[in-house]
Amino acid sequence: MQPPSSSSLSTGAWRAVRRWVVPHRLALFVGMWLVMVLVPPAHAPYGVQQGNRPNFQNRFVDGWLRWDVNWYWHIARDGYTNVPEVRGDQRDTNFFPLLPLFTRIVSLFTRNLYAAGMLVTNVAFLLAAFLLYKLAALRQGEEVAERVLILLLVYPFSFIFSAMYTESLFLLATVATFYFGEEERWGWAALAASLAGLTRVPGVLVPFGLGLLYLEKIRFHPRRLRWNALWVLAGVAGPVAYMGYLWARFGDPLLFVKTQQVAGWMGGTSYHDLLDIAVKTLSFTNLQTGNVDLVPAFGLLVSVLAAVACGVCLQRGRIAYGLWGLVTIAVSLKLPASLGRYTMLIFPLYLVSAERLKGAGLTFVATASSLFGVLMMLMWSHWIFVC
Repeated sequence: MQPPSSSSLSTGAWRAVRRWVVPHRLALFVGMWLVMVLVPPAHAPYGVQQGNRPNFQNRFVDGWLRWDVNWYWHIARDGYTNVPEVRGDQRDTNFFPLLPLFTRIVSLFTRNLYAAGMLVTNVAFLLAAFLLYKLAALRQGEEVAERVLILLLVYPFSFIFSAMYTESLFLLATVATFYFGEEERWGWAALAASLAGLTRVPGVLVPFGLGLLYLEKIRFHPRRLRWNALWVLAGVAGPVAYMGYLWARFGDPLLFVKTQQVAGWMGGTSYHDLLDIAVKTLSFTNLQTGNVDLVPAFGLLVSVLAAVACGVCLQRGRIAYGLWGLVTIAVSLKLPASLGRYTMLIFPLYLVSAERLKGAGLTFVATASSLFGVLMMLMWSHWIFVC
């Protein structure tokens, strides 16, 4: 059977985006508005970056402007300062520059940094969904690709894709890296990998995945190496550029690593915390009484499922997908409280799950995940947990 053409896949992808993604995002915005109207949140807790509710009278956008959003707003407005903020020694150099940069550029037209940031993230999510559909359809067919999008949308933390967070840009850059790599368009793949490395810390692992994908394409045979392998090396340009900036501006290229090791971020957390969560979650007494910390317990569960999906990729010979996913999960385990949000970016989870979930099984998972997602959105917007 002749594989579908790129134009045919693009048509199917846009159709799926219009059918599923656009209505779902609109429903989320209406849902957040209802949450803000019916259950108005209290003021932000102490320790949240100042400027925390600049649009509190606008119920339509207020719920989306939480937690790290204001770090990105501050960087987009003032640039990097590396000045300690809030509590402990939290600094803006912990956050990578791509989202603030795009926000600053788009704000030239919107005249509002928050509006610009949300426009950037929502457009990026639509493009990410479009490319994810095409990536899935290349090997698994368009029927599976459509289910991939459904699973992405109903993931309980998927509302974050519409907030002024880096998740949408990172998903777009990562999926684009693998999509263009599958098409052997190595220049575009390297550009996407570089952008992933400018978006967030785990982005430095995306060129690793691109390198593995290149080796897969040449069947790991050194004699098949060509000049286009240099594009893979160019994939590290993004994080190298940020480190160069930190070196020139503040005298330390690894400043972003050091700024993570503070209270409220990675400071004081360890892999032992993950073990503690697992023990408490699996404790018969806690399960019996319901005394389980819901958010990290879910993150632990879904990270195990994502690791299994990556293992399936390895079993099928898709080394790049499997190893990139497993290494990224391993790095993310250091912050168990945010595992649910980090794991939703491991897109092999959707590629593998979509093959197995269909019919009543898909309906059940989509319904249960959506209801849980409403609860997570309510808790996040009301300062109940940091995500």
